Amino acid sequence: MSTPTPADVAALTAPRTFTQGEVDGIIKDRADRIARQQHAEYEDVRAQAQRAEQAQARIAEIEAQLEAGTPTGTAVPIPDARPADAEFIVQLMEERGLAPEDRILLSGADEATVTMQAERLRAMHLVEGNVAPREGFTRTTGRSMDREMREFLDALQSSNGTY
Repeated sequence: MSTPTPADVAALTAPRTFTQGEVDGIIKDRADRIARQQHAEYEDVRAQAQRAEQAQARIAEIEAQLEAGTPTGTAVPIPDARPADAEFIVQLMEERGLAPEDRILLSGADEATVTMQAERLRAMHLVEGNVAPREGFTRTTGRSMDREMREFLDALQSSNGTY
């Protein structure tokens, strides 16, 4: 890369002159670009307004249906949607092997929901298993200090507390 000469720098920094036609073209291009941006923004606002009008119309339609007492859509039939009573829940807990404290977690209104909740609880219990699997076991590290302490305690016990 060569160092620019003072003539090169002067040519680059010299003020440029434009003809009236060039200025008119630059201004027209800029005005067209601004008009396109504004038109795009207008289209976005118009689309949002149209969606809002559709939503308002749908709300009015649903309110009219509610006032008339007609259903608002297609209802999905729930098979076996009987209310879950206490006997059903107790039987379900026994079948799934759930603890009594899990009863509060079975809060579904119908038998299908309560059954699903019981299955999830059972799966959680199966995954977690015993939280303290080594509880009650003596830990042996094999260190000589443990052996020395054990021997001391054995000697102390065999001497009936006398030194």
